[in-house]
Amino acid sequence: MEKKIVIIGANSFIGKNLVKEIGEKRCIQLSSTKKNNLINFNLGDDLNTLIKYPEEIEKIILLSWDRRNIKKEGKNINIFGIEKIYEYAKGKGIPIFFASSVSAISKVSLYGMNKFLCENILKENENNRILRLGMVLSENGGLIYKINKIFSKLPIIFVPGNGNFKVNFVKVETVIKKFLLNPDNLSQTENIVDLNEKFINFLVTKNKLKLYVPHILTKFILFIFTKVFKINSSFTYDGYLSLINDPNEIEIGSNE
Repeated sequence: MEKKIVIIGANSFIGKNLVKEIGEKRCIQLSSTKKNNLINFNLGDDLNTLIKYPEEIEKIILLSWDRRNIKKEGKNINIFGIEKIYEYAKGKGIPIFFASSVSAISKVSLYGMNKFLCENILKENENNRILRLGMVLSENGGLIYKINKIFSKLPIIFVPGNGNFKVNFVKVETVIKKFLLNPDNLSQTENIVDLNEKFINFLVTKNKLKLYVPHILTKFILFIFTKVFKINSSFTYDGYLSLINDPNEIEIGSNE
């Protein structure tokens, strides 16, 4: 019997690419988005009620993340939810492949710190694998794609700082391959990075007026924007802290 893979966060950019690569019949798709073929799941929900035959599961790929600082029982919702997933998987001998971030190395942002804390939970079980991803680079998704799309029809593009700060990038194809590996072929914690490059080099600036916005002003605008709209997105004050504080000394293909 061919085992199935549980994808938590199946409607994310990475999740959709994983489902396409694996095939829908082999996937159990969990997502907070209510769409066909997706099982409704929010961080903190009980997996026992959603997965009927755990003995058929090969692995859990954990992509879901909430950037809002929501608390549940006094804990950040991500920590609360991952603790429950961890206990479920450990009791049934199912390895978890966790989509962490290189931001967990610097721990400057709330996002990076919570990723780091979740890593520590999952490291308690030697069967789990932690993949620290750089910024996902693709022509069809990811933050760079979204930024370029926003400004695609405008004659200007806003550049944070001088744009010359380095960011760790990873191709979505690399991410997919890593998540589908056997646990024995991965270290428990791996930094998944294809290249370190200046942020501005991936912005589409040809024939556009570049407006350079100082970091301090960008932080202020995003801080107010985040407070007013309380959005769950990379386009927040905390998301910006993660971006500009990306550790730039990561060796390509390195691991811990």
